[in-house]
Amino acid sequence: MTTFEKNRTLAAAIVRFSVLCHAALLVLILGLYAPRESARWLEIAGYSTAALALLLALFLRNLGLFRTAGGAAVTALGTANKLTLLRFSMVAPMAFVIADGHLAAGVVLYAASGITDVADGYIARRRRDETQFGVMMDPVADILTTAGVFGVLFARGLVPWWVAAVLLARYASLGLGSLLLTLFVGPIAYKATITGKIVGVLQAAAVILILTLTAAKVEWQERVGTYLFPFLALIFAWVIVSKLVIAARHIRGGPSHVGSQRGPDRFSADTGDADAQPRRGDG
Repeated sequence: MTTFEKNRTLAAAIVRFSVLCHAALLVLILGLYAPRESARWLEIAGYSTAALALLLALFLRNLGLFRTAGGAAVTALGTANKLTLLRFSMVAPMAFVIADGHLAAGVVLYAASGITDVADGYIARRRRDETQFGVMMDPVADILTTAGVFGVLFARGLVPWWVAAVLLARYASLGLGSLLLTLFVGPIAYKATITGKIVGVLQAAAVILILTLTAAKVEWQERVGTYLFPFLALIFAWVIVSKLVIAARHIRGGPSHVGSQRGPDRFSADTGDADAQPRRGDG
């Protein structure tokens, strides 16, 4: 099989699986809207399909990431990558469901997204099925999920503006830091780490708590929010500080060494849901 044929087979598998997941999710949420809000469901289906099309363009543009850690090309998606694709497919429908006030369904979808986040990494390691796609795209799925859900929570008045501002600063520092490291230090490879995973678990628990209490019509913001909102801002700020410290360490290490037999140094940058640590690899 030629490289072109392998890429075409892989691309077809990505599109087929993503569209299947997308269709299944839309059918599931149809039960929340039919028959009285069928027009709204069609609107959600349209926006979600457009979001999926953009994601598929991203995936197909990066077929070269479907390689093992050692650089060998793969032609099958594998279970871990399928779970990552499923998480991407869930982002838009989940955000719309929460925005429309179907909070119990939002809790189910968000919890399912968190479970697949844990499961894809576990399965990849257990089956030795890790790919560069999974390493790079898993944190991207985390970022989109977190940004989408917290954006909706802010719009609904369930989190204050200053918590949203710290979260925005967290991702803005990621983008700026990645750009500066790329320009002045060397290539960046994104990699999830323990610190980021801890933050991810804590923020997921906070989101589920907020959605559950709101769905139960409990007046929680004055009592629980007094402690919960500063806690969220603190863990988001913790990621920012961690990012700055590690970036400074990378910069002190100097630019990538050119001419090494192993290729240039690569740096794994904080993805917002995962800390950064330097690592070496083939350039």
